[in-house]
This record gives sequence, structure tokens and C-alpha cells, in this order.
Amino acid sequence: MACCKKIKNSSALLFLAALLLGILAGITRIDYALTISEVVAEIFMRIFKCLSIPVICTVLISTITNIDSTTAKRLTIRVVSYSVITTLLSALVALTLYTIIMKPQHHNEITTESINIGSSTTYSQHIINSFPSHIYAPFIEYNVVGALIIALAFGFGIKIFERSNGSSTIKNVINDIKDVFMIITRWLINILPIGVFAFTTLAVVKFNVSDVNDGIARYIGVVVGANLVQGFLILPALLIFHRISPLTTLKNSTLALSTAFFSKSSSGTLPITMQVAEDKLGISNAVSKFILPLCTSINMNGCAAFIFTTTIFIMESNGIHISFSEMMLWAMIATVAAIGNAGIPMGCFFLSFSLLSSMNLDISLLSVILPLYTIFDMIETALNVWSDICITKIIDTKDRIISA
Repeated sequence: MACCKKIKNSSALLFLAALLLGILAGITRIDYALTISEVVAEIFMRIFKCLSIPVICTVLISTITNIDSTTAKRLTIRVVSYSVITTLLSALVALTLYTIIMKPQHHNEITTESINIGSSTTYSQHIINSFPSHIYAPFIEYNVVGALIIALAFGFGIKIFERSNGSSTIKNVINDIKDVFMIITRWLINILPIGVFAFTTLAVVKFNVSDVNDGIARYIGVVVGANLVQGFLILPALLIFHRISPLTTLKNSTLALSTAFFSKSSSGTLPITMQVAEDKLGISNAVSKFILPLCTSINMNGCAAFIFTTTIFIMESNGIHISFSEMMLWAMIATVAAIGNAGIPMGCFFLSFSLLSSMNLDISLLSVILPLYTIFDMIETALNVWSDICITKIIDTKDRIISA
């Protein structure tokens, strides 16, 4: 026991050391440190992407085939319910802060240059693209939602096949493959401090406060503030309501949250999130492996706040007056738009771009927001993973109470 505690403490110290060294390297901007960081960060991102889709598929298929249909249905309903509620709450928090902090007259002070983001993709096209055209598409295109659809279909298909034929060979093979991926994930966790150093260095280098005037500063305050309020007030309150200690949960989730923050990928962080949920939070294996992959694709707290704030900010900068009732409507639109947005690089930004483009507005202001999105993306991803963990912990706790 003392040995395990010593290993955990040394691991925490390694992460802290990597973080501090990364900040130092980013501030000093030593050429060779930046070059190494770029290479290491790219390697880690490739590893995250390489592991995440296979892990999502094997874990979800394995979980579906190992739990009864009634339990699967109950867990799915709870995941969807909690995800919609927390995502909507995040948008409403952004609405509240926007009405308090933002002052429309400041928008006119902002000078912008034209922006060229590329061709926009409509939200309907985004939904269509979520369904893979062939079995290998999700793995080639890094389509997380498509991978989930295939995993759900295969999981329930194997379950029906097993029930009608009495054979469990396929299920056993899937379980073994899943276990292999879990071993590889543990290896990744052991070398993660190296990745933390690289991600931190690049984040510090990319952060630029130039051209931030009063209007943009207020906008940043709303986006960041909404994420912080959601992460440190709303979600902890939800945990307390279900008699779960938010401090203990947060402390034990540090590894997953720091990985999400620096990698900016909730789906890429999924293997580590599941490991943390089971090993440090005591969440049951079945609940963790069924709920977290679903949460990763539909629970997007940070994205909802960004979409709402950005669309309202750009609309008002175009001289459009938005009433409170219209803001409420946009909060719901932001919630719907955010759900299913996981796994898309800069997905929140491009969804906001698509919504604004469809209204034929001057969106040149996005050229100012774009350089800031790196910081927003880091905070939003950490919030999304924190929300996933909170929902999973709540459902696991309720499930244990029902089973008792």
C-alpha cells in the first residue's frame, strides 16, 4: 500500500515537473526545445488518435455484449438525459454572463480584417457525414460518431447472435482485444509527462494577447467565465446533490483533465479517462466502459457555451438586436448544435462559422477570435471530460443504490 502511494506521488511530481519545465521552455522560446516539443506533441496526438477509435469500438462492443439489454437501455437513457441537461445549463450560464458582462456598444470599437476559413459545412451535412459510407471510414477519417454507430450495431448484433446460437467466441475475442488496448493505454500513461512538457511548451508559445481590445476582452471573459462557472460551480453542485464529494472526484480526475487540457481531444483522452474512472474513482467497469464513450460524443458543455457566445457576439456586432427570449432560443440551438460534435478538430469554431454563414452576416470578426481558439479549446475539452466524469460517477452511484 505504501509502495503504491509512493508511485502515485512520484507520478504527480513528474507531471508537475513536466508542466513547469514546459512553461519555462515556452517563455524562453529556446529553438531546440520548441523543435523537440513540436515533434513530441505531434507524436502524442497521433498516438491518441491511433488508440481512441479502436478503444471506443472494442470497449463499447465488449460492454454491450457483457451487460443485459435492460441495463443498457437504462444507462443510455440516463446518459442522454444528463448530457442534454448539463449542456443546456452550460449554454444558459453563458447567456447569464453575456447579459452581465457584454455591452453591445463596445462591439463597434473592434477593428477586423477579412477571414478565409474555407468552405463551410452545413449542420445537416455534418449529420450525414456522421454515418460512415463503408466499414473502414471511421478509422480512416477519424469519425468518432461513425465509430460509435458501428460499435453499437456490432455490439447488439453480437449479443443477438450469441443468444440465438449459444456461441460466445466473438465476444471472448473482443474482450481480449479490449484488454490488450487497456495494457497499451497504461504504457501511454507512464510516458505522458513527456507529452505534457511538449503540449505546455507549445501552448505558452502560441498564447498571444496582442490585438485584444475591450470588446474582445469582454467576449473572452464570457467564454472562459462560462466554462469556469460550469466546471467549478454547476457540475460540483450536481455532484453534491447526489451526495458525491466534488473535491475528491476532482482530485482523482487530475490525470484525465490535464491530458484533455493539453491534448485538446476528449475522444483522444478517452482511454485515460476510463482508466482514471475505474482505478481512482471506483466506478464499475461496466458503467465506465459503456457510459464514457457515449458521453464523449454527446456531452459537450464547453462547446455549447462557445457556440452561444460567439453567435450572439457576432450578430450584435452586425447591429442585430437580440432580445432575452431570442437569447433563450439561441441557447437551445447551441445545445442541439453542440451535441454530437466530438472528435472534430475545432468543431465548435466551424459549427459557429456554419451557423453565422447561413445568416449572411459579416463574420470577419472571427479572424480575431480564431487565434484565441487554441486557449478556448483547451479549457472546453477539459470541461467536457470533467462533465463526462461527473455524469459517469453520478450514474454509477445511482446504479449501485438501485442494485443494493
